[in-house]
Amino acid sequence: MVFEIKGISLLSIVCILGVLTPFVLREARRIIDDRYQPDAYHIEMNCGEAAGQSIPHFHCHLIPRYQGDSIQAETTHRNLT
Repeated sequence: MVFEIKGISLLSIVCILGVLTPFVLREARRIIDDRYQPDAYHIEMNCGEAAGQSIPHFHCHLIPRYQGDSIQAETTHRNLT
């Protein structure tokens, strides 16, 4: 699940995300748990061009993980985009 906030000042983003991110991740986790029953989660944020971001914006990946899966975090991000 990916959520984005664009066109908002950095200060506003920090304030909004400080409050909303845990709620959004908790709801996304509830939905994924109900449908797919993963063993764990990988939470990833890529911030800046060197991290693979071409347009500056906030986004967060909540990636379900399973015991024995062989996909590494860097590979997972490449496969999602």
